[in-house]
Amino acid sequence: MRGFIYWHLIIVWSLTSVGCERSNVPTFQRSNVFSVVIEPDQREGSLPPLFGLVHATDPRTADRLRQHGIQTVKTDQLFDLLGEVRDEGGGRLSYDGTRLVAVVRTITGMGAQPVLGLDFTPVVLSTRPHLENSARRSVPPTDYRAWERLVTVAVERARRDAGQRGVDWEVWNEPDLGLFWDVNARTVTRWAGLARDAEVWTPSPVRPAAAGEFNDIARLIEYIRLYRASVRGANQADSTARVGGPGTSSFRPRWIKGLLNACAEQRLRVDFLSWHYPASPDDIPETVRMARHWTRRLPSRTPSIFITEWNERIVPSRADLQAATAVLSFLKAFADAGVTRSLYYATTALWDSTMTPTPVMMAFEAFAHLRGDRVRGRPSSHADGIATVGPKGRLSVLFWTATPERVPLRIVIRGRTAGNHREPYVMSLIETAAGAAYRTSTSHGRLAASPSPSSAEAWLMTTVSGPAFGVLTVDLDGTGG
Repeated sequence: MRGFIYWHLIIVWSLTSVGCERSNVPTFQRSNVFSVVIEPDQREGSLPPLFGLVHATDPRTADRLRQHGIQTVKTDQLFDLLGEVRDEGGGRLSYDGTRLVAVVRTITGMGAQPVLGLDFTPVVLSTRPHLENSARRSVPPTDYRAWERLVTVAVERARRDAGQRGVDWEVWNEPDLGLFWDVNARTVTRWAGLARDAEVWTPSPVRPAAAGEFNDIARLIEYIRLYRASVRGANQADSTARVGGPGTSSFRPRWIKGLLNACAEQRLRVDFLSWHYPASPDDIPETVRMARHWTRRLPSRTPSIFITEWNERIVPSRADLQAATAVLSFLKAFADAGVTRSLYYATTALWDSTMTPTPVMMAFEAFAHLRGDRVRGRPSSHADGIATVGPKGRLSVLFWTATPERVPLRIVIRGRTAGNHREPYVMSLIETAAGAAYRTSTSHGRLAASPSPSSAEAWLMTTVSGPAFGVLTVDLDGTGG
């Protein structure tokens, strides 16, 4: 099966020469119709680059990802795993950045922007050099000045050898979890320990090595030391480098406020705030609003918001239409809330065993190929959409419904640009199919429109077997865009 967007674009191109009009369009009572209303006259700026993936750095899939429209790729574990760190004596460390440079070149060769994680602790800076890898790399470095110099070397390699200035560097991975940031809390909170509350010091089975509230506070205090050294190291190599964090396992108010307070007091830059795994699309607007509210103390500009790991939380299968519509709901919520970048962490959901794109990949691709200015849209309770208008008047509406049944769907284009003309359209649809995972189809014809000159409204009425999603393209000025 060829990529969703490719056959969609081919048929859009053919509209100039093919005048096939859809017939036998079903009619429905409006009260029973799922609807999405689009207002092309109401422009809302461009969409952020939200099609991002974690660890999608295999050169064998780079060309495919470029064609699918990948926008951001994150990779981490730079030290020891991606490049060996050696103690050269006299306080000097060397870093073999050969693989780092190759990975950065692979990412930029896709047309994507890199987000690089400054982690984990290399053997030469670990207090546990002889333990298994995940245990020894989760402890804080023994020497923060040496860590600072190590960061400088890594950023310098990316700037000089990979030709990348202004890269986004995320400090550590999920430091709120003892599994990844194992701090001896008693060295930091020894006076608070006078409380001797048994509940406070009881280890949690969910968060290994993370025992109670004091431990969380200790990890945060130690993380701020790491963040300060990382910012200083990055700035020495590249004054345009963008540094952020804390990259927590979820939205953690204590960590985000603590980092912001420390940066304000110590006049450290924080170019982006990051966290992982929003619980649902509904939670995103409020958490982003809270984070932006807390940035008021910063002496510099407001940081961007990155969601550096997420997925749609549907298991065990992510290769179906239910997962694809959930992905679209997350992407829209990110865009609505002002999230700058998002990194999806379930790359096995993107292709099947034959490397055919799954509905999840097609959903990402459809979103990434929305061009031009975003325009206002109003969803119904069971259907949603996001739309853009290109520079030459081409309206693209990405729509979806998660309802698991065959339903009527009405896409309304409202405003002066809709006029009362029956503009040609093309619609590409991926929907649930009996006896198969899904089916794809393409139709084209002309929109229905009100005969009244005073009613600036046109629409398409159809039926879809949900869960389903698709792209409707209309040339509002008849020239394409």
